[in-house]
Amino acid sequence: MNEDSPAEWKYKRPCDSAFVRAYLNSDATPVSAEPIASSKEQAWTVVLEDSIRVLRKGVTASELKTLQRLLAVLVDHVDNLILQKSVSPAEWARAMQEDAVAEVVLREVHSRRSRPMTTAKSIREGKKFMARAKEAEAARTSVLIETGELITSGELQRRLQVNRQAVSRALKELRLFAVSSPTGESFYPAFCTEATLDRRSLGRVSKALGALPPLAKFDFFHQKSRRLQESALDALRKGRLAEVLAVAAEYAER
Repeated sequence: MNEDSPAEWKYKRPCDSAFVRAYLNSDATPVSAEPIASSKEQAWTVVLEDSIRVLRKGVTASELKTLQRLLAVLVDHVDNLILQKSVSPAEWARAMQEDAVAEVVLREVHSRRSRPMTTAKSIREGKKFMARAKEAEAARTSVLIETGELITSGELQRRLQVNRQAVSRALKELRLFAVSSPTGESFYPAFCTEATLDRRSLGRVSKALGALPPLAKFDFFHQKSRRLQESALDALRKGRLAEVLAVAAEYAER
C-alpha cells in the first residue's frame, strides 16, 4: 500500500486468499489466484500466518481475551484508515466480494471438529505471542511519553491544579485512566488538561469506556469515529457529549 498515493491504494481485508490458505493449511482450495502484490502485503501475510499457527495450536482463555481486546483496537485503526482513503466503487465492490467468499470458508473451518486447546508447546508459543504484543505496546507507550501525549502524575496535578488525592479518586471512579510505562510508572493523557475540553465531559466518557485497557481508551479519544465522522475529542470540543457517550458505550462492549 502506498501511503503517498491514495489512488493506488487497494482495500484488502486480512482474510484474503493467503490468509485463508494459511488458516486451512495446504489442503485448502485457494479462494483467489491473485498473488500478493506488494512487499508490505507480504509482510502482513507472514504476521498473519504466524499468528494463525499459534492460535490453531491453542492458547489459554486469558490470552485469548487479551488478544480480543488488541484486535478490537486494530479493527478501529483499520476502519479509520478506510475512512481516510479514496476508494473507488469498483474497488470496494471487489473487496466486498472477496470478503464474502473468505467468510464462507472461515465459517466452514469454525464448524469443524475442535482440536485440543492447550498443550505444553502451545502454551509456550502462546506466551511468546503475547510477549511480542506486550513489547509492541510498551514501545508505543514510550513514543507517546516522548511526544508529550502522556504526562506524569506530577505534571497532571500541576496543570489541573489538583492534589494527588483528587487524581487517585478520579482513577477509582474511572473518570481518569493511566497508562503504565515500561518502567511501571503511571502516565496520564495530556488532553485531560486542555482548556478547550470540559473535564466533566471527559470524565463521563472515560467512565463509559469501563474497564477497557488504557491504550484502548486513549485510542478511542483520538481516532476518527465512523459514526461521529471525527475523533471523540473533536466532537467533545463541539459539545457533542451525548453522541460521544453512545459511541463509547458501543466501543466498550466489543
